[in-house]
Amino acid sequence: MYEITTKLAGVIFDQCQENINLYGPPAFTTFEVNRELNNPYDQNAIRVGIGQYKFGYIPKYQAEELSVKMDD
Repeated sequence: MYEITTKLAGVIFDQCQENINLYGPPAFTTFEVNRELNNPYDQNAIRVGIGQYKFGYIPKYQAEELSVKMDD
């Protein structure tokens, strides 16, 4: 397991704010992080959420490093 503390990027899109309010802390404190290999905006995109509910993305400057570790 790998723990990081960060602010999410892209939270103003795709109902992310609503999802965070419904399913974010304190209701849940562990979230899924998944690589989005086909993301047209960032080849290193890492999505954060729970199941179908997207909260946002790991910021680019962190995703660049973390995506390499996730891909290994």
